[in-house]
Amino acid sequence: MQALWCCSTCGAVYHKDFPRCPNDGGEVVVSETDPLLGKTVGHYVVDRFIGEGGMGRVYEAHHATLPNKRYAVKVLLGDAGATPSMRKRFAREAESASRLVHPNVVGVTDFGATDGGLPYIVMDFVAGRSLDSIIDEAPMSPARVVRVTRAVCEGLAFAHEAGVVHRDLKPANIIMTGDDVPRIADFGLAQTIDENDVRLTSTGMAMGTPAYAAPEQMAGKRVDHRADLYALGMTMFEMCAGGELPFKGGPMDVATAKAHREAPPFSTVCPGIRIPAGLETLIASLIKRRAAERPTSCAEVIAALDAIKGELAVRVATDATTNPVGSDRVPTPRSRWAMPAVLAGVAAAAAGVWFALARHHAPAKVAEAAPAPAPVEVAPAPVEVAPTPVEVAPTPVEVAPTPVEKQPDPAPVEQPVIEAPAEPPTKVSKVAPPPRHRKHHVERPRPTRVAVAPAVAGSAVAPPPEVPAPPPPAPVVLHAAITGVDVHGSLPAADVRRAIDRTFPAIEQCKATATQAVVAQLTIGESRRAENVHASGGGAASCVGAALAAVRTESAPDVGEVDVTVHVRFSDRQ
Repeated sequence: MQALWCCSTCGAVYHKDFPRCPNDGGEVVVSETDPLLGKTVGHYVVDRFIGEGGMGRVYEAHHATLPNKRYAVKVLLGDAGATPSMRKRFAREAESASRLVHPNVVGVTDFGATDGGLPYIVMDFVAGRSLDSIIDEAPMSPARVVRVTRAVCEGLAFAHEAGVVHRDLKPANIIMTGDDVPRIADFGLAQTIDENDVRLTSTGMAMGTPAYAAPEQMAGKRVDHRADLYALGMTMFEMCAGGELPFKGGPMDVATAKAHREAPPFSTVCPGIRIPAGLETLIASLIKRRAAERPTSCAEVIAALDAIKGELAVRVATDATTNPVGSDRVPTPRSRWAMPAVLAGVAAAAAGVWFALARHHAPAKVAEAAPAPAPVEVAPAPVEVAPTPVEVAPTPVEVAPTPVEKQPDPAPVEQPVIEAPAEPPTKVSKVAPPPRHRKHHVERPRPTRVAVAPAVAGSAVAPPPEVPAPPPPAPVVLHAAITGVDVHGSLPAADVRRAIDRTFPAIEQCKATATQAVVAQLTIGESRRAENVHASGGGAASCVGAALAAVRTESAPDVGEVDVTVHVRFSDRQ
């Protein structure tokens, strides 16, 4: 285990550089071991460290008097416990999660404080793996994505009906049990629908994970259950893509992209992975930038998942007739049509060989006469005139080219009798076919030659000279500038200005389409972080607000909160 910064008195673990513990004033020192391992916290004995979240560290523990009962104990970090608002947030998590008793939710069974005063929550211990570790191995099959997502939706629906919004749903907070049943954990950022305390819905640590948080949540606005649906869509995207997400870059890059554009389609981000069209459509609807365009409830998502599940079942049943028995693979278009395509190719090749051989062995004269329609019309003549050969007598030469007459038997030449010209030649001439040279003249007309007059200089037919299109106007580059910072409260204005200047690189990345002025308001309290950030004044306002949400001062106000107003202007001047 890596070294930890811990309070020498209460054992609180810190990530920030605190010379003294804000909880009891003890010295913060480096420790090679976790101070809680082997200790008794309330009625529970801490056995081992499991993991760490944004607000606390999670341990596996057993009941002090019932050793076979195992639990997960989450202890608040010293950084988070340094402010009364975060302690209140932690207590609200315990109260909110205690309402949720569902097979797909990790339940909360107890709440208390350590001997050093650190709050803790006791939860059901779930043996399994986090969903993010499974996603990192390989993309999940569409059938498994639908099954897991449906179970997560049922847990979320139960929480929403109880008035609880998770606000930090992500694969790391979904535990997969041994029988592949998901359970939602860590309601550390949960809020109730009727919550009115603005300090509990502020930005900062309550902002959520940028990769999965909804755009309105990243902007510090009040959120509802549709923020959980957005996080669910991002989780589904990652499950299908094997770890890929639609937005790339750091936290500020992701926040800016979410505020200004829609997420790219799954097929664009992962062109090599094919998923059912219905599944891709559902994911796209869940991660819409505007909350009003997303599904309205978990029930609507479950109905869509059931429809996709039915489509997958039909595809598997259809594939069972072409794939070996026991194969549960959903056929791709390539595998489904591969064998018919090969058979069609073999048949075409065989037909080509047969045609080549037929042309090689056929007599040249017969091949020449084949296109003419006359032999086809006279072909049945030997059968019809067998009783009266006199009618065919005048045309023995014309019948000779037919395939039947050209067989090895030369009988048709000897068969006609010339002794009985019963009818005049004029009557016979009406039955005889037209001369061959006229036939060929009709069937093969000569191509018509078109005389083209030579081009004359100055003629109106000459094409006009090409006029090059004017070059497009150069894009106007708008530059951001912080034109003023107003501070009202017990903090030096210079300290606040330095903290805001540190966010200027992120403000410079904001896109403005026209000259505009943005006014942003925020407060700084005991956490030294920007809270209640609101920006207005143009299309870049939400991006500026997201950038200022990262403001952190070097010291906390002496009394109360500090109100800060930041003026930012976008123009074409440096």
